[in-house]
Amino acid sequence: MNFKIIVILLVAVQWIGCGTEEKPNSESQEIEKTTDKLVIDYSEDELFSLSNELEENLLDTTKSNDYKNNSFKMLDLSQVFVSRFPESKNLRNIIKKGSRAAHGLGQEREAIRLINISIEKFSNDTTIIEEMNLKAFLYDKLNDKANARIAYQAIIDKFPNNPSSVKHKERLKTLDLTDEELLKHFEKINAK
Repeated sequence: MNFKIIVILLVAVQWIGCGTEEKPNSESQEIEKTTDKLVIDYSEDELFSLSNELEENLLDTTKSNDYKNNSFKMLDLSQVFVSRFPESKNLRNIIKKGSRAAHGLGQEREAIRLINISIEKFSNDTTIIEEMNLKAFLYDKLNDKANARIAYQAIIDKFPNNPSSVKHKERLKTLDLTDEELLKHFEKINAK
């Protein structure tokens, strides 16, 4: 008898709880619907427009609960865009958005992969130093000293007169130092 009452109460609690689920807002439902059809149905312009909507949602702090979901969508969108529209005038912009999303999700290697596409395609643009700096930073963050060294040196070689090259030369001097050695190095500099 007690067992039947417990089962009935559990079923009632579950049944009552079913209606209290939080419903997503219409904007996130719309983005959800659109991101399901990316590869098949969307044109270059539609994908770019969707990337702008996702970016707005990512920057809107009132929608922080959707941050991770929207970051994954932005990363997926950028990967699709890069593969479908490699000659697009919006490619670099999409790659920046995708690499920021990947970095925000802790997927630094994917961010670097996307950044490398941009560096290769837009190597003659003087503003490519932005992507090169990010690539060096990400390798440094990953503690991948060999690739960080290569990335920093590439910036120094390509942009020797850029102010960031001075900082990168200094970073190359300290790249292999332990935390303790680095602390001593900065104490020595600050003592001057």
